[in-house]
Amino acid sequence: MSGRDHSMEERLRALAESGALSGLPGEGRPFAREDLEGDDARWAAFRIMRNNKVIPAWSQARIEIDEEIARLRTRAAAHNTWLRSREAQLRTLAADRIVEALRLTSREDARVREEIEADVRSVNAMIDGYNAIVPAEGLRLLPLRAAGLLAAGS
Repeated sequence: MSGRDHSMEERLRALAESGALSGLPGEGRPFAREDLEGDDARWAAFRIMRNNKVIPAWSQARIEIDEEIARLRTRAAAHNTWLRSREAQLRTLAADRIVEALRLTSREDARVREEIEADVRSVNAMIDGYNAIVPAEGLRLLPLRAAGLLAAGS
C-alpha cells in the first residue's frame, strides 16, 4: 500500500471511530458484489457508466423502440375502438345513410392502416439498427408486424 493509500485508510478509520460516518445512507449494508469484483478496464467502464447514468447506445435504442411500439399499440387500440363504435353506429343509421357512412368508414380505416404500416416499417428500421449493435444475440428483437399490432387491439 502506498503512503497515500495508507494515509487515506488512517483518515477513514479516524472518521469512523469518531462517528462522523454514522447515519450515512446505506450504513450497515454490504457493498454490492459488482462493486467489489474486478479491476479490469471493462469493469471500470461499466462502473463509470453506471455512476454517471450513461447507458450504451444499444440500450438507448431499445428504450426508443419500446416507446414507439407502445405508441403504435395505443394508436392501433384506439383505431379498433373507433371501428367498433362505427359498427355500432352503422347499425342504427337509416338505410339511405348506411352506404355513404360505410364508404367513409372504410376510407378512414384504410388511411389509418396505411399510416400504422408506415410507422411499423419505421420501427422495423430502428429494430434492424438495434439488432446490428446489440452485444448479445438473445437481446435481438423480431420485426414488428402491422397485422399483428392491429389484431391485438381488436
